Amino acid sequence: MRDWKPCVRDLLERLVAAGFAIGEIDDGDDTIEFTTLDAAVDTITSVDESTVWLAAHDKSDPVLFIVLGNGPNEIVADYCGGSPRLDMILEGHSNDWEGKDV
Repeated sequence: MRDWKPCVRDLLERLVAAGFAIGEIDDGDDTIEFTTLDAAVDTITSVDESTVWLAAHDKSDPVLFIVLGNGPNEIVADYCGGSPRLDMILEGHSNDWEGKDV
């Protein structure tokens, strides 16, 4: 069984370090607001697909669609993004996880 937690945690830590906050996560059953990184990682990794709403200081409030099941460098659906800052974070995460297994 794959352990997605390190990969998901790395993505969320990069986002938080860049000034994004984790707003809500829809796990396909419930939409839950989060205050801790551990709870967010647990929720995202408990399902195959989830939607993560981020809050940004610049009010862009991006949405990420997380899909666990492809390679760890492909956990964020490729149609997510929309701002150069977010795209840079997602690209860096993808590049760093390329060729790794979970």
